[in-house]
Amino acid sequence: MFSITEEAEIYVADLFEQQDEKDLGLKVDVEKAGTPVATVTFNFCIKSDLPDTYNEFPFVGFSAFIDESNNQFLSDSHLSLIHISEPTRPY
Repeated sequence: MFSITEEAEIYVADLFEQQDEKDLGLKVDVEKAGTPVATVTFNFCIKSDLPDTYNEFPFVGFSAFIDESNNQFLSDSHLSLIHISEPTRPY
């Protein structure tokens, strides 16, 4: 199953809380799935706008939606946050 670290779950839930939309979800898509150049994208979505082929994965504060054709490629995926500090600028 697609999983998210607790830190990422809290961060994403906070993003959803800031939006003014009740039925907002996180759409997870895979481009060029199964290839070495596969790309995973994350976008806000409205649940009712998604085709029936999207499965819902509930988390605290939001749900993720993944098209069933991508389940096999994301089944062992684990989403975590990477903190990137801003580069220091010379004054």
